[in-house]
Amino acid sequence: MDYNSAPQENKKEQFLYKMKLKSAIYVFILFLLLSDNKTYMILNLILPSFDIINDKNEPTILAKCVIAFLFSLIIFIF
Repeated sequence: MDYNSAPQENKKEQFLYKMKLKSAIYVFILFLLLSDNKTYMILNLILPSFDIINDKNEPTILAKCVIAFLFSLIIFIF
């Protein structure tokens, strides 16, 4: 019975979660910078009661953060 294998597996899991979290943060930042207005139209269809798009047909800050968080959450989970 090898007792040294358990801490190594724990370190591997921590490393994987660190990499997943780092990837999710990168996705969040890149999505905020490179997103298109069509994405927010889809979010407006999903959540019609919220003010997602302003009068100038631009997404609000809240909408940008919500959709970026959703995409980063998907990347973190998978």
